[in-house]
Amino acid sequence: MSLSIELAIKKYLADRGIRQSFVSEKCGFTKQKMYAITSGKQKVTADEYGLICEAVGVPYDYFYNAVSDNNVL
Repeated sequence: MSLSIELAIKKYLADRGIRQSFVSEKCGFTKQKMYAITSGKQKVTADEYGLICEAVGVPYDYFYNAVSDNNVL
């Protein structure tokens, strides 16, 4: 199964019990924007991606590597 970066973010949050609303608040996004990103309805921009990585405390390349290596996280 191939994951998109957006779906990898969603899986990471769900697996760790991190609420999307928590991340959206830390990033300055609306809850609706975060839902649109994690549901794959909206592609995450580079700036948004950086904010999400910072909010959850992972290196910038974490989700990119997980997707390109086809890891399950």
